[in-house]
Parts: sequence; structure tokens; C-alpha cells
Amino acid sequence: MAARVHYISWRHAAGPVRHGRTHIGTGTLAGGPLYRRAGRSDCTAYAGKVPNIDDKAVQDEETARTELEKQVRAILGPVEIKGLGTGKLSLGSLYAGDLGFGSLDGLMFASEDYKTEIVVTTRSLFMRWLRAHKTPKEEALPQEPAKVFRIETFYFQAMMSDSAILRFAEVPLGASAAKPAYAMLDARTQDQIPHAANEVFVAAIKGDRVFVGYAPIEPKFMVPACSRAREEAEKKAEAASEAASVDGGKDKAWLERINALHDEADVDFRKCFAAGASKQAAFADVVKRAQELYARMAR
Repeated sequence: MAARVHYISWRHAAGPVRHGRTHIGTGTLAGGPLYRRAGRSDCTAYAGKVPNIDDKAVQDEETARTELEKQVRAILGPVEIKGLGTGKLSLGSLYAGDLGFGSLDGLMFASEDYKTEIVVTTRSLFMRWLRAHKTPKEEALPQEPAKVFRIETFYFQAMMSDSAILRFAEVPLGASAAKPAYAMLDARTQDQIPHAANEVFVAAIKGDRVFVGYAPIEPKFMVPACSRAREEAEKKAEAASEAASVDGGKDKAWLERINALHDEADVDFRKCFAAGASKQAAFADVVKRAQELYARMAR
């Protein structure tokens, strides 16, 4: 059988790079003015590659993180997210190439099981973070909040995730939601697109604060008709794959056609899901979950 090639367009989706990391790079806090005030007046002295992270390097990072968190708390002022603890610095890492490096600057509030999480920052820090993500070209983000909230890769870059975040359907927040605000039903993956969504993301600006968060959907949300259509399309692709294997699988054009059939099945599935989600009885629970998450995002 000819193997199908899966492509994830997010370059960090394979997971963290644990060695040969470069300390400090793009980002509002890491490498920016706040970081320099946190005890590194000369960032270039701390920007070389660290082949092995020893105890001193870990201690230096923890010292910097502690000082950064103090400054973020001073900038944000008192923040309380009901049921999500006291919060901590949202930066995943201060090392370029490490999981969580370049994530949204702010405070992260999470449930004990980390299935629900909200990051809070200021409008000013958020806009600076967006400017830092105008490049590279393949991952450039729109600079308008209303537009960037609708981009899947925004959530991947803003939040710590070792998997791609895929939008399955938009979720209405209601007429009373402040603008800009956006909610989506999603799932995460490092390989094939799953048949079910199990999470909602919400992004919103309220006053001078920006919020980005997610919460679980249990049980998982499916659109059965779309899954059935996808399974039929996959059977056709697999049949073509079996035929190619009989021929030795050496025809490059034929193999590309097989991959194209799989890709077409995935695209059609997501279109079907987006169109059919709101027609499912369980969608009311998804809307409620998203609106509850939005309501937790207090000014």
C-alpha cells in the first residue's frame, strides 16, 4: 500500500527542541524592554546557543521569569478569573526553538487539569506581540485583532501547544458580546484531521485587556453525516492506493493523485462539518460552553 504523506504547516508542531537552544529572540517580553529591566541590561550577552542546559542556565531563566511575572502583574493590575487560580507568567520558555517560546505575553490562568486556560494581557502588549509576529512570511499574522482572532495559527502561536489547532466551526457568542470577540469549535492534531472536535477557543478584547482561552467539550462533538462521507472518500483513496501498490508504487504522478484524493476528503470533511455543526442538537451545549468561557473573561 502506498503510504500517505501528512503535512502539518506549523513548523513547531513536532514538539520542542530541547538542546542547542538560543536564548532570547522575538517577542514583547523575552528580549524586549521588560526583559532587560529584569536584570539583563545586555541581551546580546545572553543570546548565544546553549548546547546543554545546566543548573545555572535553569536558575538564570527562573530568576528572569520571576522578575518578568512581577512586572506583568504590575502592568495588568489585579486580575481574577473565577475558578482558575491565581495565574502565572504565560511565557512557555525564554529559549528560542523551545516549546512555548514566543507565546502571548501575559498571565495564564488554568484549571487543575489544564483543560481550561485563559491568558490575559493588555491591549498594548498584545499589539506589540502582533507586530513581532508580522514575520516570517509563512507564519505572518494579520495586525488587526478582529482579523487575527479568525486565524487558526494565531491560537497555536499565542498559546503553548505541541499540536496544530484546527477550526471545525465558528461559534456565536451572542449580540451582547463586546467587539472584537470570536469563538470557534476546534480539535488539535499532530497527524490526521480527527473526526470529532473536543474544545472551544475564545478570543476577546474587553476594555484595555485582551483574553485568549480554551475549554473542553465533553463528550466530543461530531457531525455523523460528514464522517460517513469522509469514510467513503477515504475508501476510494485507499482503493487507488492498493492499485498503485500492485504496480510497485513507482508512478510519482499516481502517488500524488492518491495524496490529492486524501487531501480532498479532508477539505470536504471540514467544509461539511463547518456547515452542519449548528444543525446538531449538541451544538447548543457548545454555544453555552463558549459563552461561559467568554463570561469568565472579566474586565
